[in-house]
Amino acid sequence: MLYIEDVFHFSRKLAHEENGDKTFYLLFNTAPASLTRFGVFCVIDGVSTANPALSSALAQKKIRSAVAPLMVDADSLAATDEEGRTKYFFSLMQNAILSADQLLFEYPNENCACSVSMAIVFEDAVYVANVGDSPVRLTDLMCGSIKDIYTSHSEGAILARNGKLNEAEAKHYKRKNVLHRVVGGARSLLDPADVFVQRHPLFQDSVLLLGSDGALSTLDEGVLDEIVFSNREDMKQLCVKVYESVVNAGGKDDTSMIAVRIKKGV
Repeated sequence: MLYIEDVFHFSRKLAHEENGDKTFYLLFNTAPASLTRFGVFCVIDGVSTANPALSSALAQKKIRSAVAPLMVDADSLAATDEEGRTKYFFSLMQNAILSADQLLFEYPNENCACSVSMAIVFEDAVYVANVGDSPVRLTDLMCGSIKDIYTSHSEGAILARNGKLNEAEAKHYKRKNVLHRVVGGARSLLDPADVFVQRHPLFQDSVLLLGSDGALSTLDEGVLDEIVFSNREDMKQLCVKVYESVVNAGGKDDTSMIAVRIKKGV
């Protein structure tokens, strides 16, 4: 059985007078286990042209309230089969993000928009939902494999998925940061299908990393991977090292992340 050994969340402003990012996480112990096997993690990145600090603050409050049913349902989920809990988590995260979207879309006299990435760790799997371009990465510390487990709504990423750009072209594409879907904004409400959901099995010794694009998209992947492996025993140190590297690399966007160490229990 896997459990959550260590968590740290980190957020610093770089681009704005107020930090345009927000993070939060919730941990639950499910009976009869004594180890923490259940956690909810969320990174919210306010769009720089759309009242980022207000957008992320409003979305954070709405999403936190929308996941409140987990406090009641946590124990019963342990007895639910994989298909049932997957449907539950996907629906919960989609509804949370859609409720934040409606709040921001209807907020009076303001243009509010943000990216949202959420992850739920439950026993042996991680469930992910996202809108926008805030990365979620899962690292297998035993095998050295690292993979992105989110789906970006940025124009560069969409063109790459459609085969119109290769990986190198997408990285340097001049409109790579233009988002085709955001939470809020002034275009239209999101549909449930706009909130991408995924389920991935967890590794026996792994790091789950969620972050704003200012944190996890600024550094070359090799640099970021080296930081994760070199600071695998301390999630606070890992986050600080990422931030320092972003600053040294000339990063200008607000930098936020959540690092989660997951291990096999006895």
